[in-house]
Amino acid sequence: MKLYFFEVNHQYHQYLFPYQVVAFLEKDEEKEKLYGWGFLPFRNNPQLFYLARGSRCRLRNFVLSSENRRIIKKTNQFVVKKISLENFSYSFSLQKECKDWARQRGWKISTASIKKIFTGGFFTDVWVWFLDGERVGYQIIFTGKKLIHTGYIFYNSQLTGKDLGMRMLIEATLWAKEEGKEFHYLGTSYGKTGFYKRNLKGFEFFTGFGWSDNWEEWKYFEEKKEKYLLWEEEYWEKFWQGEKGKFFAQKGFKIDWHYFEDNGEE
Repeated sequence: MKLYFFEVNHQYHQYLFPYQVVAFLEKDEEKEKLYGWGFLPFRNNPQLFYLARGSRCRLRNFVLSSENRRIIKKTNQFVVKKISLENFSYSFSLQKECKDWARQRGWKISTASIKKIFTGGFFTDVWVWFLDGERVGYQIIFTGKKLIHTGYIFYNSQLTGKDLGMRMLIEATLWAKEEGKEFHYLGTSYGKTGFYKRNLKGFEFFTGFGWSDNWEEWKYFEEKKEKYLLWEEEYWEKFWQGEKGKFFAQKGFKIDWHYFEDNGEE
């Protein structure tokens, strides 16, 4: 695995010089480590991973809540069939179906991206959802030794309503826990797009230096997203009891400069 830092839009007047942190996947066995370090795969090039405020469910802490049970009861008419992507037939009609369903939900995604998701070789399984024998949804999943990742979901929201999306996450979480996995990765968690994911007990999000299950901290991140947290005294007091030293002693990465010297890099 190699890390790269690509410059993105900056705000010089506020001394914000952001870089997108990208990991280049060199070995398949590194995939699960990258998830644990807060990275998620790019849809059009799954050999590249990006660092973001990802979210996951720690399965040892997961139990069905009353809200989860309500969703299951409300969607009990849906049936799911689990298929390996190796044995799944991708077609133009399926591609158009997913494109149309994404448009229903206001999600802009290219047909090239849809094809890459299904046929790119990164994801391992597709869960096909049916209503009265009719296909109404697809859930694309990466299954590893210790984790699963629901990468993308497509569903006919006009026919199914919005509850099927949450049912998909609940079903995959239940299955992963039964299979002895440790985590169910849920994608990014920003604003309205990440809000509903917190309804899974065991929910955690990536802070940039670790994983947190503190929902108040998540909300703080949303409110302070245009400032450096390292400058916010309020943040230290609220979530680290003012102990900056403790934070810097526990968190962060150390660079092995000998590695770069041994590989002829400066």
